[in-house]
Amino acid sequence: MKFINTTVFVLCFITTRAQDYSVDRKMGAEGKATVEATMGIYQDESKTEIISSIGNHLVSNLATHPFPYEFFIVDSAVPNAFALPGGYVFFTRGILILANSEDELAGVMGHEIIHSNNRHSIKQQKKSIVPGILMVPEVLTSSVAGDASKIFSPLSKGGKALMASHSRKDEYEADALGVQLAAKSGYRPDALGDILSTLNKSIEIFTGEKEKTGYLNDHPYTPDRVSRIKNESTQLTAAQATKIFNGKDDFLRAMDGVLVGENPGQGVFKEDWFIHPDLRFKIKVPSKWLHQNNPTSMIAVDTTQSVMMMLEIEPKAKSAKEGATAFAEAFKKKTGVSIDVNSDKINGLTASQVSFTQSRDRTKQTIKALWIEYEEVIYRIVGSAKPGFEAQLISTLESFSSLPTDERKEITKRIIRVAEAKEGETIKEICDRYQNLYPTKLIAAINGISEGKIFKRGDLLKVIVEVPY
Repeated sequence: MKFINTTVFVLCFITTRAQDYSVDRKMGAEGKATVEATMGIYQDESKTEIISSIGNHLVSNLATHPFPYEFFIVDSAVPNAFALPGGYVFFTRGILILANSEDELAGVMGHEIIHSNNRHSIKQQKKSIVPGILMVPEVLTSSVAGDASKIFSPLSKGGKALMASHSRKDEYEADALGVQLAAKSGYRPDALGDILSTLNKSIEIFTGEKEKTGYLNDHPYTPDRVSRIKNESTQLTAAQATKIFNGKDDFLRAMDGVLVGENPGQGVFKEDWFIHPDLRFKIKVPSKWLHQNNPTSMIAVDTTQSVMMMLEIEPKAKSAKEGATAFAEAFKKKTGVSIDVNSDKINGLTASQVSFTQSRDRTKQTIKALWIEYEEVIYRIVGSAKPGFEAQLISTLESFSSLPTDERKEITKRIIRVAEAKEGETIKEICDRYQNLYPTKLIAAINGISEGKIFKRGDLLKVIVEVPY
């Protein structure tokens, strides 16, 4: 589980001499491209405008800021926020689910702005602190020149993404200066402690485990952070300033409709199929297979790793045949071996394909690459199979087909619904009335209230419901 102090950035060569701020902006821009490719940006104008307005208001109260700031919502259900060098600040939609006031979002935002403004990531690099490496999953390795396959290379676009935890000192500095910035901007300074507590409680309920002291050596213990924030906040007074929302209820109503869990817009796995309702296609992926989906590709592998496949959009070819031919030519140039391009119809769609065998770890593998034309888009589906699994590979790759309208209508999504209480209702009664999907204990946690609360008429409660996509 990633906590809100995580900073993501791509590997760059950092010199030991003093750096100008163009380095920050360059690293940030490269990191933003990686975030977009691997996680995706949540397309909700109203919610993005909210975090941008809060962020820009906070930035306006910085003593200095050497670069412009930009604010984004990441299409991830994991509650997280992170800052890249150069003023790129990201919230996940998972954090929006946990926020119960404008002040809480501002507290998190202030923390991340300080990380970027004080160049914590840059300084950490200069101290030669080696961050942990988060490898972008890569099912197959190498290129067409060698063993089977950087035909799967899009999974590693941008190389190795680095996830670096800040030092405890930098975390505490971002907390302390972040709450000062929040107070100077008119926000309640201890609100950062509130959302950290909500995050911690929600994770405990979700995982069934309490956070332990020393969890990750460089990660401050959350209760300690909250205690520090509360103590520091007693010395601060929020300035008089106009906020975006007229109180907590106004803020909560603005969070109505935030997506919870997986985003069907990136495709969903349903029984033995991967279904993409927006692009209107489906392809067979057995439910027992391991799989991963991101904005640019979908990969799947059976549990024995005998069959592997990846699907993505072919960005260069104008036709299926052109894509397959270009691949065959590149393969021959690298290996000196010619492979045939076969064109045909698959499920009524124009398609071209190549196949060949290669040895890897003393085992022969069948490699099959398929290009399909569908609704003015060229899709590339590539797979690998060990001996005896070739039929399963072919069956999977050639299952690509159009998505019937009735199947698309069956797709649903989960969202936050802001429920209005009746006099004397309990959380359970409100949840039952709105057909809430999550345990009442978790609903209480994400609302920052006790499970036994009795509501007054008109009180608001965030619940999670299922609606048609």
